[in-house]
Amino acid sequence: MIRKLRILTIAGLSIFAAAAATAYAGDTAPSDQSGFYILGRLGTALPIEQDIRNPIFGKGDYDPDDGFGLEGAAGKYFGDGWRAEISYKWLRGSDGTASFDIGPVFQLDGHGQSQTVLFNVLKTVGSFDTLFGTISPFVGAGVGFSSLDRSDIKLVGFGTIPGDNTETVFAAAAHLGYDVNLAPGVTLSSQWSFQYADEATFKGAFFGADLVRESQIQISTFTGLRIDLN
Repeated sequence: MIRKLRILTIAGLSIFAAAAATAYAGDTAPSDQSGFYILGRLGTALPIEQDIRNPIFGKGDYDPDDGFGLEGAAGKYFGDGWRAEISYKWLRGSDGTASFDIGPVFQLDGHGQSQTVLFNVLKTVGSFDTLFGTISPFVGAGVGFSSLDRSDIKLVGFGTIPGDNTETVFAAAAHLGYDVNLAPGVTLSSQWSFQYADEATFKGAFFGADLVRESQIQISTFTGLRIDLN
């Protein structure tokens, strides 16, 4: 039931974003671009902490000291403002702590990372001129999978975490962003993604017991360039 509610939340956010962006953009015509493109962005996700649970210590959270990410995509325009793409997003959290409700706090050393692949459909919902150039808001949604890897994380004082430290789960996202034309075929693109990922279970990965990363919604923000190929 919780999983369904979260997916419905993503759908609601997507509808709200589309309505808001359309109202803001006005009645101007959408993009008439065609052909293929590639893009690259830098960014991070909030919150970077993750809810976890373990049969020994109960519920808690994993809180990295920092988070950083890269995103790349390749896609095609379909006219009237539509485009479709395959995107790859890599996020890494460094060091930090794992704390639990019953008290223990474990210091962590190393990196945890996720790699997410989505098939996205996006729609430009208008454009308007500003002092910074022509701005074109867009909305969209995507589905795919997210692969999590905790193999490089060590518990300070205990060493390498045993067990299975990798897991792959279903992922989906709603997107909201804007493009700014910098030059013919070159676009500054900024995107916010409301990304849902299923619960992940790492078998025997915490003192011989399973460690569960609960299902979550993260808001990621990435900015970079989109380059038209023709």
